[in-house]
Amino acid sequence: MLPIYLSLKKRTREYIVKIGIQQIRMANTIQGQRTVVKDIEDKEGRHCKTCRKTLSVDLFYKRKNGRCELVCKKCRSRKRDKEHRKYKQKFIYHLANFIDIKCSRCGYNRNFSALDFHHKGKKTYSIAREIRNLTQSSFKENGKVDLLTEEILNNCEILCANCHREHHTKYFMKLKKKD
Repeated sequence: MLPIYLSLKKRTREYIVKIGIQQIRMANTIQGQRTVVKDIEDKEGRHCKTCRKTLSVDLFYKRKNGRCELVCKKCRSRKRDKEHRKYKQKFIYHLANFIDIKCSRCGYNRNFSALDFHHKGKKTYSIAREIRNLTQSSFKENGKVDLLTEEILNNCEILCANCHREHHTKYFMKLKKKD
């Protein structure tokens, strides 16, 4: 019984060693394929999934792992702009449920882009930056939109660009008429 057990134990060890060698070979093969793919990308460029053009690798953002994104910088920027406008409009409709969106000094209300959020006290939250970075998940209950709305209602007044500039200008320039 003992010789059979020893031979079985020996075969098991050999099998484990064989598997280990195969795993090392496989890892080396995969690593080699990755370097080949990178070399091809560097030489020929990359194919954008959106505009379907083959472009230079410089026109793609790099991921953390060093590989290129699937979409070129231009297409990514367009998509982000489009989504930004959609979420900004959605935020404006949300905010309109709570307050009248107009300049609190002169009453200007024609274009939301010309309105600024002026912090009355100490600024704790950069509203313009957060509005630029809105996503679909921002509109969840107790999400970023609720925090923004609370900040605007409690700590801000809405001013048009002109009134906001006048408020922050300490010394007004007096224009003299030339004779």
